[in-house]
Amino acid sequence: MPYGMGAQVIVHAADALVHRGWLGVGADGRLTLTEQGHEGLASGKERMDRVRAELVGAITEGEYATAVSVLQHVIDNLALAITKA
Repeated sequence: MPYGMGAQVIVHAADALVHRGWLGVGADGRLTLTEQGHEGLASGKERMDRVRAELVGAITEGEYATAVSVLQHVIDNLALAITKA
């Protein structure tokens, strides 16, 4: 599972998004984004772009990519350490 999340966490998150109206459940049981879900996703992306611009400032794309890569390794290592504990 990504980032060491178990199935229960993913099911809980999906249930919350269904309850919120962002995910719909098809006849085959598959989850799909609803119109409201697409709007929420677009709004979240816009918000994250603004936050990123404020936080990153004058950092170059290369520097940002390096930082994200390093932080991803830290997250992966932490998830591995948690699963071993």
